[in-house]
Amino acid sequence: MTSDRVLNELDNRVVSMPDSMLAEILAGENIISAKEALETNLASHRAKRAQALYNLIRYYKSDTINPSSRDSLISLLQQENSLPAKYQLAFEYLETGDTGAVNSTLNGIPGTFNLTGEESIVHNEYLDYFAVLQDLAKNDRNIFTIDSSSLANLQGIYTSGHEPVKSYARNILTGSGNLTYYEPILLPENLKSSEKIKKYNSGRFDEKSYLKVFPNPARQFVIAQYNLKEKFNEKSTTNLIITDMRGLTTESRILIKQQDQELINTSGYVPGSYTCTLIINGKRIDSKKFVIAR
Repeated sequence: MTSDRVLNELDNRVVSMPDSMLAEILAGENIISAKEALETNLASHRAKRAQALYNLIRYYKSDTINPSSRDSLISLLQQENSLPAKYQLAFEYLETGDTGAVNSTLNGIPGTFNLTGEESIVHNEYLDYFAVLQDLAKNDRNIFTIDSSSLANLQGIYTSGHEPVKSYARNILTGSGNLTYYEPILLPENLKSSEKIKKYNSGRFDEKSYLKVFPNPARQFVIAQYNLKEKFNEKSTTNLIITDMRGLTTESRILIKQQDQELINTSGYVPGSYTCTLIINGKRIDSKKFVIAR
């Protein structure tokens, strides 16, 4: 798709681009390339895979009857090479009381993944958060008997931390009665979120000219722009006719408006020169030549 940045640069040219060239660019503004189509398909498959993984995790976690469900979940997360999966794996190890596996999983993340600056900060917050959870488990405490040191660590994570660790700390603080939290109410916007339609002004009509045809040369289409305000009335019979080099009519349309644009599909036209003519009540008003090139 043609980006807004490219279109803005074209608009800001010192020497303006010819209407025909700009019209061809705008014609493909919402057409995606083969690479973009492939990227779209790849994103779709990745989304389906992520949904399937989520469904498996939810299935194993909700199965409280089969004792092997947790082992299956751990095995699944061990094979998943992503940051969220590794943190989820650490939580599962913590549930089983395997603190060695918890620390091994967390400490192995920086060497396995090329963390960005923000991801490194979040990882350190995960380490602080898991340290609090392990301390609670080690001293046989829960969120209602949390000590002052762990409470201070959680408050620090909640105050200056990043998501999702910030929310994890907030949940413990809220559940233990150490924080009063009101869920924000998000209201929808009143305005529609559809993309603003870009307008293209192909220029003014020349003096004593009633017709413009662009792009020229053309490939898959041409646009016949006409302005007949000075000639048009309710009793007028107005036609737009396209003829080839031999004078044979390839297109004929009846016009019912004083001013408009007619989009003409030329994908089936033979390469060569053509003439577009405006006729009112059998009299030729204006004509323009254009070329079809492949």
